[in-house]
Amino acid sequence: MEKAIAPYRRPILVALLHDTLNAERFDSLGDVVEALKTRAARLHVPYDAALIAEALTAVQQTRPLVRDTRPPLVAPDRLVSEDPIVPRDRAKVIVVELWRREDERRRKWKGCD
Repeated sequence: MEKAIAPYRRPILVALLHDTLNAERFDSLGDVVEALKTRAARLHVPYDAALIAEALTAVQQTRPLVRDTRPPLVAPDRLVSEDPIVPRDRAKVIVVELWRREDERRRKWKGCD
């Protein structure tokens, strides 16, 4: 026979979940559930799967349960380079110099020099 849990336990689990989320960031929902169960057991607060699910649903409506791992969006004005545009003739000089240096490295590596 299952032990009946009083309906007043839900607000306690919701408060515990909020406190757990304030203390730590989680990467998965499973980690959140385990942390909540551990905290409730440590404080001798009875719980079952239905109460945990209700607490998760209640808290999820007010704040994220897991950390957002997506990269932050970049503003369109930040996509444009802040460096000035290099004129074509200057760019050509830079590229020729880079080729020359690479050619020198290759010759040294092959033992030509």
